[in-house]
Amino acid sequence: MILPVLKEGNDHPQKVNRYQRLRIEREANYERIWLQSEDPFPVHPVWFNRCEQFLKNHIGDGHHVVDLGCGKGEMTECLLQWGKKVDAVDISTNALKKVKAHSNLKTFREALPRTKLIDSTYDVVVALDLIGTMEEEEYRLFFSELARIGKRDSLALVSTPFDPKTEGGIERFLALFATEYELIDLEVAHLKWTFGSKLLTKIFEGMRRFLLAERGITHAIAVGRRKRML
Repeated sequence: MILPVLKEGNDHPQKVNRYQRLRIEREANYERIWLQSEDPFPVHPVWFNRCEQFLKNHIGDGHHVVDLGCGKGEMTECLLQWGKKVDAVDISTNALKKVKAHSNLKTFREALPRTKLIDSTYDVVVALDLIGTMEEEEYRLFFSELARIGKRDSLALVSTPFDPKTEGGIERFLALFATEYELIDLEVAHLKWTFGSKLLTKIFEGMRRFLLAERGITHAIAVGRRKRML
């Protein structure tokens, strides 16, 4: 699968309009969601503990970390406690208002797959359960953006849920991951996950390309090092 990579100043008008429309729709949707609820995406404790431990095992000496799709900053807080300098990024200003202030923390309102974050900035790029919110044609752009904002030898930690009934889901995810990163480690688990909120059910129905089973999800976390360009 080859997806278009857009370049500034040479974008196809119809593609630009589509990406701009998607971005505007997402921003409005998530601003409304975070405005209407104090915690619209409650963290599943098993999911959080897995991600936290995996991140802790692999983050190493990387000092400057970006937490993409940070929400109200649960994982951001862990990174700060580990002594990291953190940029917390989310599509919603209402979400960022809930992130606790810290001397080593900056917040940015940006939306993947195309952000205005500076090239080659971060030692570690964290993107937990974000790719499933993208359109299929944006998957390649998503990983390109992670690589763009990371330093030459940066690490990326990316996770996503899958519908266990979907054939080849993990293979597709790893193939996309491999376009920009050399895989270091992969952890896959099956989680029983029920959504008590109609709002959450509606939101996660939009992520069905990678997930959603009624009786649980398969969840994968991958870490890799950015490939060196020739």
